[in-house]
Amino acid sequence: MSDETDLIEKAQKALGHNEPDDYILKPEEHIEVFKEQAPDLIPILKRSDVQATAEEYRSRDKKAIEAQKKFKFWSSWGNRFIFLTACFSACLMVAGILAAGGSHLALLEKYSPLFFGIGGVLFGVAASMCLNYIQKANLLTEWMEKRAEAETQRLHYFDLITRPQSEGGKSALFPALIKLEYFRRFQLDVQIIYYQLRGSGHSSRAKRAVLLGTLTMGLVSLANGLAGGLGFISSKWTAIAGLALVAQAFAALIGISEAINQYGRNAERYDRTGRGLRALKANLDEVRLGLIKGKTELLSRFVEAVHEVLSTEHRQWLKAFHEKSSAMGRLEDLLNGLREKVEDRSHLAE
Repeated sequence: MSDETDLIEKAQKALGHNEPDDYILKPEEHIEVFKEQAPDLIPILKRSDVQATAEEYRSRDKKAIEAQKKFKFWSSWGNRFIFLTACFSACLMVAGILAAGGSHLALLEKYSPLFFGIGGVLFGVAASMCLNYIQKANLLTEWMEKRAEAETQRLHYFDLITRPQSEGGKSALFPALIKLEYFRRFQLDVQIIYYQLRGSGHSSRAKRAVLLGTLTMGLVSLANGLAGGLGFISSKWTAIAGLALVAQAFAALIGISEAINQYGRNAERYDRTGRGLRALKANLDEVRLGLIKGKTELLSRFVEAVHEVLSTEHRQWLKAFHEKSSAMGRLEDLLNGLREKVEDRSHLAE
């Protein structure tokens, strides 16, 4: 048993432990790093199909990141412009209520439709342009497809690395262990860390969205209640309802943002995927011992099991595409409603 333990420890030491940049697939650099500690790995890393797949992954991963940034940029500015449209609509209503009760506010009554009305229309147009660009340029579809393509290439890369091959009469035991440890460090550990960090981040954002949504809807109820109750004292108190309009728009944006980013669902899915990967990692020692005993097929089975967990998560992520598209439609409906309010109030003020 000591010989088996020594062999396992030697393979683990040769590949080392996870580093922050291990998610980057660079077999050229790995060749230099492991040429002394793991020479059995070098011929595999030098293969043209392995290097081409790594290059393809890096290319598609870069495109996926760019597509994500582009979608996030335009959708975030669209949200900001929608919120500003709601604010100007509320200001237009409040200015009209306040000006109606006093001649000393005649200038407010005269110029508020011009300022707030035009401002609301401009922000509404800007928001509409952002949403239209997202739709016409298929930014959401592009992001989802590019990410799926990149992850498919990553899985293929490790399938190639761990694929059984002829060893030319040499013992395949130690090369199999080296392949397993390479897979453990640059795929299994990387994915476990990713899902743990991303899951925690999504969980925090989901809780924050729930808290903000609850507080905002409470503010809507409070503002509407005060506007209705105090309106009997003076009609000017009904201007408080403008705050409710802004809060209501903000609450709607929070809900739509949650639907687009799916913080709660992603947190749950990432946690489930992370637990599945950690459960498989707990079997590593059994796989190692099995490889030493000549059961080299265990390597392929273990890789397949890990990749099935990852593929399931990827399929669920792509499945959420329709819900994201639906949320974008709700965002457009919200904008149209706000623009109609701005236009109606501008006409009434005139």
